[in-house]
Amino acid sequence: MTKERLMRYRDLQRERRQIQERMEELQLELEAPRIQQATPAATEHSAAGRAMEQAVAQREQLEVRYGQLCAEIDAECNAIEVAISSLPVRERIVLRMRYIKGMRWEDICTEAHYSWRQVHRIHGAALARLTEK
Repeated sequence: MTKERLMRYRDLQRERRQIQERMEELQLELEAPRIQQATPAATEHSAAGRAMEQAVAQREQLEVRYGQLCAEIDAECNAIEVAISSLPVRERIVLRMRYIKGMRWEDICTEAHYSWRQVHRIHGAALARLTEK
């Protein structure tokens, strides 16, 4: 596990939230009431029906793709969390604060009650362990 991969965790979580919001928007669009227009010709009605069917099919394809993306994101985040959980307690604490919670180094020092130097030693040792595996 590399530092870069750990750093992706928060970005992946943001992307997951965006996808989830988009999927909710798509669902609301599908459930929204439609205004029926009175059309004298049956051909206009069937054309509108085909357009609606195409729109529904496109939304369904997009939802399937979003579902696949969410599964990929979940798998990567889970792999990161499993890797962190394999470390000693101090290292887990520091890595979770930094990469899962996105805390600044100063805040990690304050919350963990470690010095700046100690936090960076713990962080370095954790990264070394993760790259060994």
